[in-house]
Amino acid sequence: MKSSKYHSYLILFVLFSISVLIRLPHLNRPLSKHHEFNAALISIPMDIWEQTESKEHYYSPIMNFQNEGDRNINNVTIEGIQKNGNFYYLSFPCLTYLLPYSVFNLFGIGHSPLALQCFNLLTHLICIILIFKIIL
Repeated sequence: MKSSKYHSYLILFVLFSISVLIRLPHLNRPLSKHHEFNAALISIPMDIWEQTESKEHYYSPIMNFQNEGDRNINNVTIEGIQKNGNFYYLSFPCLTYLLPYSVFNLFGIGHSPLALQCFNLLTHLICIILIFKIIL
């Protein structure tokens, strides 16, 4: 029984490794394609949270920098407009922003497209293992 369980995990790991090999040419590329819009939306608040405290914005996904000339500029959306000129993008769940930000800060990793892509690969691996355990 144990050997078949390890055999199953080995198969999962091999399939995951193949998926990583397929994605390898696309890792660490500059954000430029339309499907990388989501990664940019995650990176913008992280940049702003590095310049100002994330607590200052109540851990909300702010979309404009805090310079005086950057206020009242609708970068992405009309959602979440505040009186002081800040814009917030509210379509994603809150952990979409906070989980990678917290993990990067915990391990001292600077955020970048590559770090975000590796974080996504790690969460995919965790999801694969958890879904496999649920199915069992």
